[in-house]
Amino acid sequence: MPDMSDGTVGLTVERTEAGRLIFGLSRRLWRLALVMAMAQFSLSLWNWQFGIHLETILAPWQMGLTFTAGTAMGLLGAPASGIVSDLFGRKRTMMLSLVPMALGLYLLATAPVWPLIPFSYALASLGWSFVMVLVRAFPADEIAAVGATDTARRFTMVFVPAFAVDGAAPLIGAALLEVYDPTMLYAIAAVWACLTIAVAWAVLRETLSDEVKERARMGPVVTVRGLGRNFWLFSFSILPFYFVFNMALPYFGNLCVGEWGVSTAVYAVTWSAFSFTFSIVSYSASGLADRAHGTALATALSLNAIVVFLFGIGSGVVMMFVLEIIWAVPIAVWVGTENTFVVRNVDEDKQGRALGTYDVLMRSTGLIAANVGAWIWTFTGSLRALYIVAGVAGLISVVLVRWAVSRLGSQGE
Repeated sequence: MPDMSDGTVGLTVERTEAGRLIFGLSRRLWRLALVMAMAQFSLSLWNWQFGIHLETILAPWQMGLTFTAGTAMGLLGAPASGIVSDLFGRKRTMMLSLVPMALGLYLLATAPVWPLIPFSYALASLGWSFVMVLVRAFPADEIAAVGATDTARRFTMVFVPAFAVDGAAPLIGAALLEVYDPTMLYAIAAVWACLTIAVAWAVLRETLSDEVKERARMGPVVTVRGLGRNFWLFSFSILPFYFVFNMALPYFGNLCVGEWGVSTAVYAVTWSAFSFTFSIVSYSASGLADRAHGTALATALSLNAIVVFLFGIGSGVVMMFVLEIIWAVPIAVWVGTENTFVVRNVDEDKQGRALGTYDVLMRSTGLIAANVGAWIWTFTGSLRALYIVAGVAGLISVVLVRWAVSRLGSQGE
């Protein structure tokens, strides 16, 4: 068999290899899952407590601006990742993405002061925005090459090792915080991001053939109409849900440690329970989602909104564990079905840009949403009120998503 690791001979993703699936993924995608899991450690080691740490050194408006800076940089990174990876390949772009992430984490470790914190967090967010586009672009390439129908499963399962790491990393982080301050977490994550670059170079295999990359270079770099009507209809329909979700999510740690009254260590354990549950249920949940993508997505979004609402009215460690475990199931369905609709009917040479453009649209809601959430928190004096508002609004916004999916025709189901 010829070596196709550099994408120079025919289709990089061969039908024979892609047909040998282990828990829904080919060997090529399991390699990606390994790199994604390592990159996830560089985020999850510290991200779970970032809002809690910021609250001790920044005012709420400064926290809002910090999250906004991260969102803004993600708006630049997502389309850049899609464009660069479509033109020059997924593997090289994945390696590039980890450089600003490592640099941003290094700055957070060495200079955690205002106004450098928003800049450092923005750099880390830039790198992560690249990673999140690419981890979906690799399976999108394979799905297009082999004509796979189990799209939700492939998009979901590639995240399973990452969520397992996301479950373990907060426990490691919480243990380290018993001895060190949060800057140690940022320092370790920066070193790990550098290690991930080396592993990506060694194990990743390109999934985009030279033929597809050449077609991408021959066409317009930025494309709008080329993504198709279905892409835009779906994307705009889910924007309101993302807005209300992003109002509340940045302050989740503050809600749990503050108004729920749990310790930082317990909060880390509940976060881990969510991530481990995601890893366990993903295979079955994504298989069910592949039976009816539209129905599965609407159900998953509705359950997400209900869980957010319950976080606004609930209390107690036991209820927090229950909600975190339940929450993992709709998230697993959401991941697979959402990405299925994003790349459906998009040409192979534009799939990276479709994913990048979609991320821009969804991340753009955070520019205003995080600050709206901070305003509701300040005005009401309660994060519970914020979560109640977000839960109700999120449930209402699902109606628009369900309508849009029904307009996509039979493929919506």
